Amino acid sequence: MKKTILSALICSSFFIVNSTSSFGADQQNDTSKDIAAIQKTVVLQQQKISDIQSSNEKLLSALEKQGADYKAESKERFEQLSELKTALEDVNTKLDDTNQSITTLENTTKISEQNLKKDIDSLSADTAKRTTDLDNKLTNKSLLGLLGLLGLLGILGGVYWYLRKQHNQENVGLVNKVQSALEGVKKAEENIVQSDAQLITQLHEVLAQVKLEHAHLAETAALTASTHLVSDSEDNIDHGLAIKLADEIHRMRRRIAALPENTKGLKSLSKSLERLEEELKDNGYEIIDYMGMNYTEGMTVKARFIPSDELNEDESIITRVVYPQVNFKDKLIQKADIEVSVG
Repeated sequence: MKKTILSALICSSFFIVNSTSSFGADQQNDTSKDIAAIQKTVVLQQQKISDIQSSNEKLLSALEKQGADYKAESKERFEQLSELKTALEDVNTKLDDTNQSITTLENTTKISEQNLKKDIDSLSADTAKRTTDLDNKLTNKSLLGLLGLLGLLGILGGVYWYLRKQHNQENVGLVNKVQSALEGVKKAEENIVQSDAQLITQLHEVLAQVKLEHAHLAETAALTASTHLVSDSEDNIDHGLAIKLADEIHRMRRRIAALPENTKGLKSLSKSLERLEEELKDNGYEIIDYMGMNYTEGMTVKARFIPSDELNEDESIITRVVYPQVNFKDKLIQKADIEVSVG
């Protein structure tokens, strides 16, 4: 673009010089001064454009590095979250098994108590009958048998109390483990929210750079218009930073949707993301998310089709958006990359 503008300016300068060769010396001097001023302005604008492009390249490189670091960190945290969820499932399984064992033990103990009560009732009735029949002939042997029975009851009661105590201790340990696992999951979710909040701050810096670039391009367009040179400045805008910004906003939306609503800092993060998207929209960019929409032939997207048994025949639903569609002033600058489930 810079070469085109410079060539146009030089050609126009020669044209002006040739067309005014018939005027007097004073008029030629004025024309030369105007041409020199225009050339000086062009050189200054070229220098500004070079500086902007250099800054954009540095910022883009830094953003790509930060994005790679953030993806690695997010992957590690999601793996930790998966491990915690697996551990929680194991704990729940063990807890269910323990509860089932306790229920079985309680049922067995209840049956034993009922049988023992029947035996005691039967023995009491038999003892009363023998006492009546034998009168005062109760021997030490009968007394020892009664004491033995009472001792057996005491032993059974002690065993039941011990088993009950062990069960309660195991329950407390399992509850502590479950609580620890839940706290770990919650902490991991809060760390994700904090990382996203830091990323939003960096994305605001990128958006400021995009605004600066648009301002310089608008200034250049105004200057070239004053010299009667026609240029389509909007067609030459570099949308690379804005597209990366839109992709990060889309990924953060998906992460926020996957987190529980009561996660600490989630509401503040959602508000910041909405403000960032509004600022991007004010600069002419629009993010279009096709998630959950019906797919129709002729859509300007990159689509991959996956068979699904859950959908009816001839039904097509967009079930995943890898990259969203991005428009600049109602003009497509990035196609959406999607997956479509087909019945």
